[in-house]
Amino acid sequence: MLGAPGEPRWLSQVHGADVVSADEDWRHRQADGCVSFSAGRACMLLTADCLPVLLCDHAGSRVAAAHAGWRGLAAGVIRSTVGALCRRGAQPLGAGELMAWIGPGIGASAYQVGSDVFRSITETSASAARFFAPQSEGRWLMDLAGLARHQLRALGVTRIGGGRWCTYSNPQRFYSFRRDGGSERHATFIWLQRPG
Repeated sequence: MLGAPGEPRWLSQVHGADVVSADEDWRHRQADGCVSFSAGRACMLLTADCLPVLLCDHAGSRVAAAHAGWRGLAAGVIRSTVGALCRRGAQPLGAGELMAWIGPGIGASAYQVGSDVFRSITETSASAARFFAPQSEGRWLMDLAGLARHQLRALGVTRIGGGRWCTYSNPQRFYSFRRDGGSERHATFIWLQRPG
């Protein structure tokens, strides 16, 4: 499938913060983060307007993927995924040794949310309020990619790419659940290449 190694094993995503290892049998577990330390084991996500966040270390010894919508960001999916990637494996490492890429998701000019979302995010992190622009009648425009970048930096991940593509405002290129409805999804993969 599009060059990804092995049999596809999709996460049962629930907008939470649990993380599984692609190196183990996790087919019946619900999770929104996945890590791998073995060549040929892909971490795979499906997204509509939520963000896929991919991670790897500088040495190319570990990879991870996190499904980051507002609920996942509020629950701490990035923190959980970065933590699992740093703690597990043969050698623990610091978050400063990681790189991240933020894939396509709904952009700040299109993602309108209610006050409940604003409160859920800012109750645990007052500094996150800068990723919301007030609109009328208790509505907010939310910068999902900006918040994901902020959370990564707060953990010590400073090499961050992506986060520039809006699924909603690019209908020729991306599917958007908010714009189109339906059940289509984008697939995002990351894996360690087998040597040779």
